[in-house]
Amino acid sequence: MYDLIREFQAQRIKCAQIYQMTKPGSARPMNEDSQYLLVLTTCPGSITAKQIAQDLVANGHAACVNIFPGVHSYFKWGNKVDFKDEYLLVIKTTRKRYSNVEKTILSLHPYELPEIIAVPISNGLEGYLNWIDQVTN
Repeated sequence: MYDLIREFQAQRIKCAQIYQMTKPGSARPMNEDSQYLLVLTTCPGSITAKQIAQDLVANGHAACVNIFPGVHSYFKWGNKVDFKDEYLLVIKTTRKRYSNVEKTILSLHPYELPEIIAVPISNGLEGYLNWIDQVTN
């Protein structure tokens, strides 16, 4: 478990180093067919969230995964409104890797119908976007 935490900290440091190597304001504009994506999913617990994040990054399907605990989700399932405390994963990847991200989430996720939503990144710091390319290819 501690190795997993150390690995996430190392990834975070790499993200910060890349940011420092780029000039502020050097954003690369994207068009509507952006090659970069934020993929969102929620998990019922930290073990599942960390397992998915580790697998995505280790296999080069995602450059970085942020895990946010304490997400309160309200949703309708069947005929009733339900509530769960969940963990939100924010996954940085490319359109080319999306199918691998989806397959990984589906294979590791305990929900019958997990949330998997991809949002195009329309603009971003050029150095960071280059880094996403480097680590997902």
